[in-house]
Amino acid sequence: LATHFFICTSHTFFYIMPNIVMLNLVQWVPLDKNWKIRYPSNAEKEKWYGFIKWLIKKYNPEKIFLFGKQVQDMFKEDKNWYVDRLYFFEHPSYISVYKKSNVEDYKQDILDNL
Repeated sequence: LATHFFICTSHTFFYIMPNIVMLNLVQWVPLDKNWKIRYPSNAEKEKWYGFIKWLIKKYNPEKIFLFGKQVQDMFKEDKNWYVDRLYFFEHPSYISVYKKSNVEDYKQDILDNL
């Protein structure tokens, strides 16, 4: 598999296109005791961050797209590798809830960086 782009958000891992991989920081939807979605714990993020780093090293993508504060914070703390390949964007769910009027600009910004 020749992978050129990785996209990281926050909950699942799947292929979008042959040369684009969608990666989420935590590989499941974290739920609280009331079955409501919650942010992942630091331990959960650390566990899956190691897996994501392994995948990135294995496939050596040209670009890494990071969506959302949770995943961005993890990568910003680890400044030693792939800095020139990182592209940061707000999480799509944040845009759809809080910045609906900016959806077209948001999409165009992502497309311009592909």
